[in-house]
Order: sequence, then C-alpha cells, then structure tokens
Amino acid sequence: MGSANLSWMVLLKQLQISSNILLASSQGLEVVDRNSDSWKVVPQLPHALHVHVGDPMEVLSNGKIKTVVHRAVLNPKEARVSIASIHGFALDEKVSSAKELVNEQNPEKYNESSFSDFLDHLTSNMDKKP
Repeated sequence: MGSANLSWMVLLKQLQISSNILLASSQGLEVVDRNSDSWKVVPQLPHALHVHVGDPMEVLSNGKIKTVVHRAVLNPKEARVSIASIHGFALDEKVSSAKELVNEQNPEKYNESSFSDFLDHLTSNMDKKP
C-alpha cells in the first residue's frame, strides 16, 4: 500500500505549506504512474533529495499539482537507509484552494479541511469494508 503526504515545499517555507524531503542510500522508492495506474521505480541518484508534493499542495493548487503517491519496497540485496524530513501545517490549520485558481471554468474541487479533519475521517472509516 502506498501513501500520499499531507505536505509540500521550498517557497512553501514562506507560505507555511508543507513537504516531505527524502534522502535514501539505495533504490527502493516507487511512485504511482497516474497514466497507467501502476508502480514505477524511482531511479536512485547519489546524493539526490526527493521532494514529494502532498495533499495540501493539491488542494491549494485546486488539483493542478497532484499528490505524489509513493511507497518504499524492500531490497533483499542491500540495506536501505532513508532520512525523511516531513513539513506540514499545524494540526487544525485549514487548507483550501487558492482563490486565484478558482473561477467559472475551474470550480473549486476540494472542501476546506485540516490534518485533524483528515485524521477524524480516517478513524471514522477504519472499520468500514469496501
């Protein structure tokens, strides 16, 4: 199962938005290819940082920028060390689509919500079967 981050990055520091920054020692990161709905291996580049755009950026951009759904898989040939730095909003801070990106041709696609709202949604649906 993969995960999407509730986060985003760099100029974001000024906007107090959020991100997930990852440094990994070997291959093992995969992301969902939205065109084929399949997992794709992310090539391991020495000393490279991976920056994963999360749900708040998708909401803020009104869907123009998509969340990166990702997972880490085991590599039986070598140990993998990952160092993650996750940056995000305060638990109750609300996020909504930027007004500049909402108009008649591009209606608002997301409801205003917070990370606390998301956690409430998850816990209220844990026992429900698909």
